[in-house]
Amino acid sequence: MPSKERQPLDDNSDPRLAICKSLGITSLVGLHRMIVAGAKKEVPWLLDKGLDAQTLTRLGYFASGMKKLGYAGADLKRLGYGGPSGPTVPVPAVQQKRVPQTFNQELADLIAAGYRANELKAAGFAIHHCKAAGYDARELERLGFSLAELAAEYTLHELKRVGFGVNDLRHLFSAPELKAAGFTAGEMRLAGHTIRELLKLGYTENQVRGAGFSNRELANEGLAKQMVDKTPLQNW
Repeated sequence: MPSKERQPLDDNSDPRLAICKSLGITSLVGLHRMIVAGAKKEVPWLLDKGLDAQTLTRLGYFASGMKKLGYAGADLKRLGYGGPSGPTVPVPAVQQKRVPQTFNQELADLIAAGYRANELKAAGFAIHHCKAAGYDARELERLGFSLAELAAEYTLHELKRVGFGVNDLRHLFSAPELKAAGFTAGEMRLAGHTIRELLKLGYTENQVRGAGFSNRELANEGLAKQMVDKTPLQNW
């Protein structure tokens, strides 16, 4: 399954940046650093900058994420968060254009702060933004992105390269695609493929013989393992 071509995000087209500029904040990175610093200051320091719960949520900072940045329950209440997840004002949709370094840095900061996949999505970061920033599929799986999401963005070869196996991928890719990606007959056997299926896929008889099937299974399909004669040649 080929990777879909997507263009990354342009920081200048992000609606969140317009909110920042209206508050006198010059960048999304500057915003994040300000919010991180605010955890060590008094809540009025953030409120004086116009960063109450409603504005923070519009910028992608939900209560769960604020807690991970060090804000206590009392702080969140003073900021105006009403529940465990804060207000549910949707984050404005973002256009997909070029990713500047500042955007990549903001993403890295959020991941370093412990943001999970659902929180990154709420902050406006889709899986293709993460890939464009250099994160591989295994790293994103650990953040909570589903394998189906990964398979829609990463190629089969990219998924295989970081350690996803046939059992992981067989429901998302066809058997011919898995073979073309270089999975061995033995790996395909462990995922449940039969001798006949492997031969039909184009594996050679020798590859199937070496895949780990029992002698009985091979014999039933006319592929009994050939015995090697180890008797020394006689000298005539």
